[in-house]
Amino acid sequence: MTRPSLLAPYGWYFTFSGVLYGVPNPPNWPAIMIKFVIPIVVGSVIGVIAPENPKGTAGAVGFSAAFILVWPALNDWASVAPRSLIGKEYVFKMVYLLYCAAYYYLAIWGAKLATIYLNFLAGQGKQENK
Repeated sequence: MTRPSLLAPYGWYFTFSGVLYGVPNPPNWPAIMIKFVIPIVVGSVIGVIAPENPKGTAGAVGFSAAFILVWPALNDWASVAPRSLIGKEYVFKMVYLLYCAAYYYLAIWGAKLATIYLNFLAGQGKQENK
């Protein structure tokens, strides 16, 4: 198997294509949770790896990751969107901007959680040395 994405069930994926193409599907909560837990985990890892400026680094990485994911739709809207939605380009740009902001803040939250955890561990280490 060459692609790790084939390991997860198809129902665990969340894309904006359902919104973009008007496919009437109920919200897939496990897929949405996975989509938004990823920046928290990455922010936590950054909080452990880069303790000097974890919030700034995690925020930049979160925003950049989300922006890279939506860049094709932002860059080539005319070929990606169906004809009925061509005039609603700015609505989708606002949704994508909110998506990037959500990744930014979730990654920062993950970095804060890692910082809290590291401070907790450091405090316990001081307690044991007494």
